[in-house]
Amino acid sequence: MNEHEFRELSAGHAMHSLSPDDERAFAAALAAHPEWRHIVDGDQGTAALLGETAAEVAPPPAIREALLAAIAVPTDEAEVRERTAVRAHVEPVVPTAVGARRARRSRRLRAGWFALAACAAVLLAVAITPVVRNSLTPAEPLDPVAAVIEQISASSDAVVSEADAPGGGHGTLYWSPSVGQAVFVADDMPELAADRDFEAWIVRGDEPISLGVMGVDDSGDVAMIPEGFVAGDVIAITVEDRGGSPDGKPTSDPILVVSAA
Repeated sequence: MNEHEFRELSAGHAMHSLSPDDERAFAAALAAHPEWRHIVDGDQGTAALLGETAAEVAPPPAIREALLAAIAVPTDEAEVRERTAVRAHVEPVVPTAVGARRARRSRRLRAGWFALAACAAVLLAVAITPVVRNSLTPAEPLDPVAAVIEQISASSDAVVSEADAPGGGHGTLYWSPSVGQAVFVADDMPELAADRDFEAWIVRGDEPISLGVMGVDDSGDVAMIPEGFVAGDVIAITVEDRGGSPDGKPTSDPILVVSAA
């Protein structure tokens, strides 16, 4: 990730508009480039200033009607078909294979940046009371995985390790001895047969410790916190029968191995 891409993520992070995936990418980039911390501090200061400069006045009486009109669901069947056709016409075509991951990330970056611009415009152009503002843009806490990655990235001993799987897929391990926690993120894992599952393991010396079945999403992505991870451990992924190994031991060689060393 270059500095320009990081600045886009930092802006979205300051306005709490990043997706969980982009929060993880932001935290990983900051851990790898602590010299970019001043960018984060500047964006957070700007976001705080925007919030402080908005005067608190009562919202206009028409705001409720406008909001209800904006979210109204069409009841006319012809209108539903028309909206569906419009969405189908403008839906972007997503490249496949190697370009798919890059296209998804590009869309997420644009979405985060546009969200930041929209938030700034609202703060500068419209003064809304705290109750209304909170109901429109609720501040959602980071999910547990993103929160741990942020803790790791802020530590002085953060480690980020990556590895590619020969048959497709990419693994990233975030680890901090001082925090005492790790996060494992897998991207673009290959599709498996219906009777097979990925299973994650902590390998400690010669002993594999099952972390259970690793459920990936439709894009082949998954993030997890390997509880009990300690210095010297390795994360390994195997392909097992549906539901995981029946005896708690790997039944195949790992397809992906990531070490924090």
